[in-house]
Order: sequence, then structure tokens, then C-alpha cells
Amino acid sequence: MPAVDVGPGWVLLMAGLYYVNPLGCFWPLTAAMACHELGHCLALAACGVPVRRLRLELGGAVLETGPMDYRSERICALAGPAMNLLLLPLGRRFPAFGVMCLVLAAFNLLPLLPLDGGRALAAALLPRLGQVRTRRVLGAAAAVCAAGLAGAALYAATALGGGPWPVLAAGLALLRTGFALARKDHCKWPGETV
Repeated sequence: MPAVDVGPGWVLLMAGLYYVNPLGCFWPLTAAMACHELGHCLALAACGVPVRRLRLELGGAVLETGPMDYRSERICALAGPAMNLLLLPLGRRFPAFGVMCLVLAAFNLLPLLPLDGGRALAAALLPRLGQVRTRRVLGAAAAVCAAGLAGAALYAATALGGGPWPVLAAGLALLRTGFALARKDHCKWPGETV
């Protein structure tokens, strides 16, 4: 059983979400996040990669694992969003859970490190392009995603009447990416250990 570290940022984030509870999504979101991490853990077990620790921080959940090859990295990175997508049919019975699974999968598939999409893209590109060119591609993808995310959040908040929630979600995505850039251990390259 891996160790679980719960940081103060995670507690504040979850308390804030629970207190504000936009659209009654706290429990469906919590269930979707748990299923997402379970997907990663199942893929890691199938690939024979040990999970040493689960850190819950303001930027999200971080699994500390043993070393992986690039193929295992791609599989394990995409397993969390895949689990959310596999659970979408439950949305017929539990609509809020289905929406949260879809949002969580889409969010995590963005090609931003340390999100799953960024990790899978890095694991696909590193053996072919090397670190320097892969960093350039990921930097360009991050710039396009950041601009697109900011634009979409502002549009959803104003034109679609979404209120502050789209801007908050986009801010959290960009905050997590910023944490990854600031702390190397928060954003290891595929194939490295934390």
C-alpha cells in the first residue's frame, strides 16, 4: 500500500469546492477523480510499476512511481482519462458524475505537463526527437493551450453565462502547469523517477 500525503493546498481546494459546491458537483467530481487515479494505479500494476506515494496538492494528485519505459509511461498516463471515459455510460443514471468524468478526461488530455496528455505526448516524442526538440514542441503546445483555455474560459464565463467557474477551472489548469515548470520533481520527464 503506497503512502498518501495530503498537502494543505489540497485541503483548502477541497474545502473551497465543498463550501461553494458549484452546480452540486462536489461529490460527483470527487468520485470522478478517485476513479481517474484508480485507472492510473490499475495500469501501473498491469505494467509492473510500483506506486510509492500518492501526493494530494493544490495542483492535483501526483503518483510517485518506480521507473518506466516510454511505452509504459504512455499507457499509464492515458489510463486515468480512459477510466473516466469508460465510466461515461454511468452518466445516464448519474448525470453529474458523467459530466465530471467527461470534464476530467478532457482536462487531463490537454498536452500540458504534468497533465496526462502532456506526459503521453512527451513519452511519444522523446525517443524520436530528443529532449531539446520535445521541450520546444511541448512549449508550443502549452502556449497554444494556455491561450485557447483562457479564451474558452472567458467566452464560457461571459457569453454562455457560466459565471466565474470556467475561469477558475482554467486558472487551476494553468496553475498546475506553472507548478510543474517551477518544480522539477513535480514534473519528471517520462522514464525518470521522482
